[in-house]
Amino acid sequence: METSGKLSEAHRRLARSLLRGMVAVGVLSVVGPLLSYRIDVAETERQLRSRGAHEARLYADSLSFRILTMESELRRIARMPEVDFSDNTFEPEKILLRHAHEQSALFTGGVALLDLAGRVASGVPADFFARPGTYSSRRWFQRALASRAAVVDRFGEGLDGWVVVVPIGAGRGIAGFVIGVARADDQPLGANLDPAQQVAVVDHGDVLFEAPRSGAFPRVALSRSDEARSPDGLDIGEGKERDLVFAASVRGPMEVWLANRFDAAVAPIRRRLIEQLLLLVTVQLVTWIAFAVFIRSTWLEFRKMEARATDQEKMASLGVAASLIAHEVKNTLNGITAATSSGVDQRLSGRVVRSQLARLSNLARSLLAFGRPARPQLAPVLLDGIVREAIEALHLLPESADVAFQLSLGGPVLVDADPSLAATAVDNVLRNAIEAAVTAKDVGRISEPTVRVTMQGEEMAMLVVEDNGGGPPAGFEEHAFEPFVTSKPKGVGLGLATTRHAMEALGGSVSFERIEGGSRFVLAFRLHQMGLRDEPEHAAGG
Repeated sequence: METSGKLSEAHRRLARSLLRGMVAVGVLSVVGPLLSYRIDVAETERQLRSRGAHEARLYADSLSFRILTMESELRRIARMPEVDFSDNTFEPEKILLRHAHEQSALFTGGVALLDLAGRVASGVPADFFARPGTYSSRRWFQRALASRAAVVDRFGEGLDGWVVVVPIGAGRGIAGFVIGVARADDQPLGANLDPAQQVAVVDHGDVLFEAPRSGAFPRVALSRSDEARSPDGLDIGEGKERDLVFAASVRGPMEVWLANRFDAAVAPIRRRLIEQLLLLVTVQLVTWIAFAVFIRSTWLEFRKMEARATDQEKMASLGVAASLIAHEVKNTLNGITAATSSGVDQRLSGRVVRSQLARLSNLARSLLAFGRPARPQLAPVLLDGIVREAIEALHLLPESADVAFQLSLGGPVLVDADPSLAATAVDNVLRNAIEAAVTAKDVGRISEPTVRVTMQGEEMAMLVVEDNGGGPPAGFEEHAFEPFVTSKPKGVGLGLATTRHAMEALGGSVSFERIEGGSRFVLAFRLHQMGLRDEPEHAAGG
């Protein structure tokens, strides 16, 4: 049963180790992709910040170049001889304006000539410029009139776009203005945007144009243009709603804003992580199933081999035990036969017979005690009384006649124990000490066999039994309390094993150590907590 318990514990430890190993491998396999995901996300943010300001500047420069091209074309038109406000006809100018509007992608809104009062002298398309009576109240016209220089500004009501105004010279003054209007929606600004990006053209906080045209540009950022112009941009929102926004100035009061949608940029990385985790889970699941099948088949085969090995070990142990028991019985019978032979003194014969019968009785008692599970009936017991009774009983053994007992038991010691089990443990330890001391005398190592018995301790009652038998052979300590292990020529090796079982059943312990010239066994009993008020089941012997 003990071997089976040890094997079961070993099996549990092996199963726990395998389970821990598989869990550790699974955790490491998951941690790897997660760590890679965190690194990729951090690198993506770094790249978005690194290129955001640069790309915003590129878009702004592209738009500035387009506006500068519009200004150059309008200056060319303003210098054309056909443009003349004093000839009372604008047919030549209309042909020139139509050509500029229809043959160029710059002026998608239209081209017109305005006088100094802001009235349209000629415009293409005519229906667009015919709607307002005058443009004199527009901000861009007031700026151009005041500065007498080229102006770029938002066009205003009726069209989301911008206007470029160029004065038309007349001597040292100006005769009017030529204007070119560009529709914001017709600009190729967001043609090659990354799916994670949004771009907008902003004028004084108002969005003139955005791409993609979803209306989702983060307008909350428009009030923080100073931060958006910094190299690191403006970080708004958290988690999936994060935007890294950058701004750059365009010619005139306009700005280009670029927003990198963090969630859209991270989406491919997140998708790759999910794919990796799904693949990993699938591979691990298949691996675990295959591993479980392999472990199960290996485990079953191992259990079969273990069972065969256990049976062989049991048979070997049984053979050793049978041999020792037969040897002990044979020696006892030989002693009885010799004692009852003719010519032997009857008193000596009777003493020998009683001694040999006591040996057989002790052997039978040891076998029964070892094979029967202990069921202790705890009660207050006087330990010193059990010790004295055991010593008196052992005085009947012939070998004990040569042994000197040195007792130092002190006063009464009350312990919680089963009287039968306590007596068995004390008897076995004392008998072992007597036999060791007598054997040492028989081989000539000592002349006076001695057994010292003392009691001590505060938290536990410690019964110490020492002998001067020289001690067992080297290496005996590791197997001292195993069954059928003995270092004596007489005995089957059940005494100490029975003692250990008895002490463990009582909640105590037994230990062995070498001392100078012999051995020491210590039995630890639990003290009775109620003191001497309870009536003990064993009174101290005389």
